[in-house]
Amino acid sequence: MKPMKNLIKEYSAELGIDCVGFTDVRPFIRDQNIIEKRYREGKLVLVNKELAKGCSPKELLSGARSIISLAISYPFSNKKISKEGPVGRVSAYSLVSDYHKILNTKILKLIEFIKKETPVKYLASVDSGLLIDKASAYRAGVGWYGKNTLIYCNGFGSRVFLGEILCDLELEPDEPQNNRCGECTLCLDACPTGALKEPFNIDPLKCISYLTQMKGFMPHDKRELIGNWIYGCDICQEVCPHNIKRIEKDKNEFKLFIDGYVELEKIVNMNNKRFQEYFGNTALYWRGKNTIQRNAVIVLGNLACEDSAQLLIPLLESPSPIVRGSVPWALDKIGIKSANRLLSKALEREKDERVIAEIKRVLDNS
Repeated sequence: MKPMKNLIKEYSAELGIDCVGFTDVRPFIRDQNIIEKRYREGKLVLVNKELAKGCSPKELLSGARSIISLAISYPFSNKKISKEGPVGRVSAYSLVSDYHKILNTKILKLIEFIKKETPVKYLASVDSGLLIDKASAYRAGVGWYGKNTLIYCNGFGSRVFLGEILCDLELEPDEPQNNRCGECTLCLDACPTGALKEPFNIDPLKCISYLTQMKGFMPHDKRELIGNWIYGCDICQEVCPHNIKRIEKDKNEFKLFIDGYVELEKIVNMNNKRFQEYFGNTALYWRGKNTIQRNAVIVLGNLACEDSAQLLIPLLESPSPIVRGSVPWALDKIGIKSANRLLSKALEREKDERVIAEIKRVLDNS
């Protein structure tokens, strides 16, 4: 009879899982130190009180002995399609079907397969914060750390989704892979914000991907950094040779739902129903309409096209404070002559103190 490890690998391949690896449940000390350092520096961007527990697998599941780490590649289709008017970019991973659902489904099928072979106690995770995804994948030999801090899988580059099964099975650990970046620094050189100041170290508060996902009002000194990105960022991945030469697999489950470039007029005019219809099947949807519209407003300001002002003015009456509160900054960036008059009128009716502060900031500096 084949060892359980081999059976898991074979069935994972049948499910369309591209990479599988195994590791033990020793604590992830390096990652815990990083989390604690970021906490001290005020740079812990994930608001999750349980985050540090993900570095101690044994605390998550009584009797845990092994972690099965899994990776599935996703298609890259982000070509600019000719559109009228200003557009904003969306990261490739959010153009297709929500990976949480797809990978979770595969993991559950794999668990059912294991159950038929042997009793198993388990905990499954897909980007849930339960386990440290990248650390698990690295130690399990699924991939290596690139200089942009992403996990790279042989043949598939960094365009992979990660998931794990923490279980009480005794499975022989695999060896970590050596880094294959060599002397290349293309990802570091291409980062427009300086988030990748040095290899294998990222400043999350400068990362465009994080900035477009953060809640509330985006800090003023970060708004220009996002450029034309309304969700995520692919710059460090697009220049990487390992991604340029990657294997492209046809994956019917990853249906392309939206274009990589989205008309900003469409975004700012969306109601909740239209937002769900357009983004509801993608990983972007979880972040919510208000955050995406806030980003679209900021991008309109960054593009500084005078015609865009007509898209922004109605948003001074948006029901969302973070949306209407971002409009004064964007109008100021565009520099239309009527901005002060419009903002003065908006100030008269505004009740939210944060939005009032945004309006006054522009009026006082004009």
